[in-house]
Amino acid sequence: MNVFHTKNPVARFTSLVVSVSCLCLVNCKNEAASDKAPEADMGQEPLTASEPVRAETYYYAEQTTSYLGTDNYNYNFMRYTVDADGQVTGVFYAAPYGTDGAKGSFKGVLSADKQTLNAERSIMAEGDRYTDQIRFKCLPEAIGLGYEKANGSAATLPKVSAEQYDQLFKTYQSQLLGVGINTTDRTRLYGLTALIKNMNYTKADLDKLSFMEYQLDLDNDFSTREFLLYVMDPMLCGSGGCNLYILSATGTVLSELSVTSPPIYVDALAYEESQAKKGQFKTLYVYSKGMRRVTPVDGRYPSNPSVLEVIQEEQLQAFPEQYRLVMDYLD
Repeated sequence: MNVFHTKNPVARFTSLVVSVSCLCLVNCKNEAASDKAPEADMGQEPLTASEPVRAETYYYAEQTTSYLGTDNYNYNFMRYTVDADGQVTGVFYAAPYGTDGAKGSFKGVLSADKQTLNAERSIMAEGDRYTDQIRFKCLPEAIGLGYEKANGSAATLPKVSAEQYDQLFKTYQSQLLGVGINTTDRTRLYGLTALIKNMNYTKADLDKLSFMEYQLDLDNDFSTREFLLYVMDPMLCGSGGCNLYILSATGTVLSELSVTSPPIYVDALAYEESQAKKGQFKTLYVYSKGMRRVTPVDGRYPSNPSVLEVIQEEQLQAFPEQYRLVMDYLD
């Protein structure tokens, strides 16, 4: 969805989100007009030993109605943790409805007076990946977003509880996944001839199966599309999960994974990164008695993810510019 084509990704993203509900890094006011804050600011001393800080996580979130009207929402999220030394790590999402928006992780340090957060962000926005350094001024109950609304008032992102953040983030993910996940068109399900032959399923049986299907560019070739087809049926599922089929656009089974369950993530690549890996399949991350890294070999994925390398889902969630959630239960 590369709507803007300026060479400066920061300018392009700013143009995209200012008209809706622009993001900012948690709990702070962005005072940087350029990509980088002055170097002197990044060198401020963190909280000293004489001013101990209890490690704590802060949450900021907002849902606003998009210009398209009711039931179409823009979302902004920021979450960060401050450790005892004033070191900060966090994530952010800016998701205007109907766009790719921007998301990423950041790290930084609080100033000695606890009023300023100097941060370096890693960002994925509209098909580009980039980093910037920004200084934010912390407000008591919100983050100043560093720009003014049309009415002249300062834009802010409000502070919320962990429970409010989690609930709103779940709503955002459901909206996002609900647009991409197919649960009604059984075209490719009907084409699983091996499944039909091995399990003796009839069309009437297939009509009753529960499934989720997601279309994506899995092989880094924008001229083709692939499908993740997750089939849920007692005959196919066990305590470790169900069957996940990776299909070509024509319905050919490229790989079949057993004992698999959502959530399912995939590598998030910028346009240039994807072009450089054209024809190479992306790594999948699936739940199979723990989250597993499923790396393709010669274009095929291992059939039993439960014996593969374990990866913590928290690691995937900590770097949304690197990993993208593509399938999960919508309820």
